[in-house]
Parts: sequence; C-alpha cells; structure tokens
Amino acid sequence: MPQLFPDDVKVMIEKVDRLENHFKVYKSDMEDVKDAIKDLKTAIIGNEINGRKGFINVLDILEKKVDDLNNKHILLEDNMKNIKFVSRGFITAFIGYLFWLVSNK
Repeated sequence: MPQLFPDDVKVMIEKVDRLENHFKVYKSDMEDVKDAIKDLKTAIIGNEINGRKGFINVLDILEKKVDDLNNKHILLEDNMKNIKFVSRGFITAFIGYLFWLVSNK
C-alpha cells in the first residue's frame, strides 16, 4: 500500500467533506421534492381535510353541471320550437279571422 503524505490525507478529507456536504444538500433537495409532490397530489386528488375536493373532483362536478346545462338547453330549444309553431298558428288564425270579418261586410 502506498504511503500517504499529509497533503494527500488533507485533500482526501476535503473531498470526503465535499461529498458529505453534497449528499446533505441532495437529501434536503429530495425532501423538498417529496413535499412538492405531496402538495401536488393533495391539490389534484384532495385529502380528508378538504373533503377529497381536489381538481379531479371539481372537474367531475363541473362536467355534471355542463351536462345538466346542455340538457336544459336542448329542452329550451324544443320548447321554443313548439312556442313558435303555436304562435304561427294563432297568427294565421287571427289573420284569417280578420279576412273573414272584412269579406263578410
């Protein structure tokens, strides 16, 4: 085994210290990433504290509301077609009645 000089030992100790520091920083960064992922998961899925009302639940609720509004819109369009049809009949009957009144006098 080669003999180490004091300068070599000092350099190796510095390298080990730098590596230990690097791993400490890396570990703290990983903890930050874990916390960020946990927060994102809570925002997307929800948790018991907020009643499982994450983005997914909110999107489901919005989708149901849009479907309900779509159904109501279709129903209103059908009702408007029926009202137009009946009003045309009344107008035609009224005009016919006016012609009948004018032609009988």
